[in-house]
Parts: sequence; structure tokens; C-alpha cells
Amino acid sequence: MSQIPGKKTATQHSKTADKRRPLSCVLYTFVRSAVQTASFWGAVVLPFLSLPLLLTGIDSHSGLLAFLVLLVTNVVALLVGHTHRK
Repeated sequence: MSQIPGKKTATQHSKTADKRRPLSCVLYTFVRSAVQTASFWGAVVLPFLSLPLLLTGIDSHSGLLAFLVLLVTNVVALLVGHTHRK
């Protein structure tokens, strides 16, 4: 039985369909990669934001709160972004 050029057989068509991923899977992969990238670079930049607080001294409750928020945010960013480009 001859095959028409450009026409896929049932086997070839099912192999092509298997390679396609659902849109939700593609979106999940894209969002996950974007969040990991942002977290990685956030973990790199955040220590520089706390540097002025440390150099001028933490002498008030609001300064301490700001430092602790930056510290916790940095730890979360490290945990989320640690697999970036692995």
C-alpha cells in the first residue's frame, strides 16, 4: 500500500499527539521557571538592601522589623530559587 506524501499514518499521528503537552503543563513549567528565576535573583539582591540598615545601626523597632522582613524574604527566596538553572 503506497503512502501519499505529506499524509501521516495512524501510527505517526499518534506519536505526534503523544509529544504534545497540554497547555496547563506548559503554563505551569513557564510560571515555575519564572518564579525560580525571580527568587534566585531576589536572593542575590536582597542582602544589598539590608546593608544600609546594618551600617547605620538598627536603633528602632521599625528598623528591626524591616531587617527581619528582609532576612525572612531572603531565606524564602533562597529556598525557592535554589534550583534555578540546575
